[in-house]
Amino acid sequence: MHKILIVDDEEDILENIETRLKMSGYGTLTATNGADAINLALNESPDLILLDLTLPKVSGMEVCKQLKARLSTFVPIIMVSGKSELEDKIAGLDQGADDYLTKPFHMDELLARVRAILRNKQILDDMKKTTVTDSLTGIYNRRYFLVRLEEECGRAQRRGRAFSCMMLALNGYRDAGERCGQDFMEEILKQTVSRLRPLLQESDVFIRFGEEKFVVIMPETGAEGAQDLAKRAREAVRAEPFGDAAQTIALGCRVGTCSFPSDRIENMNQMTEYIEFFLLGHSSHDPGPEEAGAEPAENLEPETP
Repeated sequence: MHKILIVDDEEDILENIETRLKMSGYGTLTATNGADAINLALNESPDLILLDLTLPKVSGMEVCKQLKARLSTFVPIIMVSGKSELEDKIAGLDQGADDYLTKPFHMDELLARVRAILRNKQILDDMKKTTVTDSLTGIYNRRYFLVRLEEECGRAQRRGRAFSCMMLALNGYRDAGERCGQDFMEEILKQTVSRLRPLLQESDVFIRFGEEKFVVIMPETGAEGAQDLAKRAREAVRAEPFGDAAQTIALGCRVGTCSFPSDRIENMNQMTEYIEFFLLGHSSHDPGPEEAGAEPAENLEPETP
């Protein structure tokens, strides 16, 4: 369900728009001033914003300017205003609005514009997804890692709530590839994703960080929750051999967790360095299929580089 933020200081107009949007199957958020609109847009991730220009505290123009500068993802804005002069429309569009509708308006026209804007957004989102998705496994790739990590660090700072990451690297993967070939290595990766995906929450972000290395970003999850996932992930990897009817191999894994903010991690750069050190700071020729001397997940965090 698409979520639409409606911003208008005239409560009767706001209520009418909200009612029609809900009847059309949309989820809604509402704000009656510019300051609240900015906070809701940054924290609730709407798919579209309907923005009045004449607002208390912060004007609609300023709201548009700030959101276009601060939102990390594309959120279209339709300005809805009683100002109908050509220069007002041009000013709104130049400020970053994606459409401009003058009051009074027919509700059917507003709904048609909403549908059109959301169609265009879906096309752009689909195009973007192809650039941030791993073609082999279908999960996000490393390019998306930094984008999403920045979003979650910002959200955690604004809301005062921690989030965590789990890192996992397969042991023995490259040695298995040397013996069994590229097709078998790819099958291992697909099976790894299939084993781990059911363990994740809907809000978790699953990323293939490197060849046989994975990261799960867990919004609003503390250290305890991350460590619980790490234990279950290790169990899933080691539960049974990888492969097919022709050949199989048992693999282990290194698993670690980190949380933001924490005593050792106070900003995004430190979080990135920590994750990269865990996944990339070890020898590429790992212990092998049986993962000798594995420790509990909560003790696998490396020292800060």
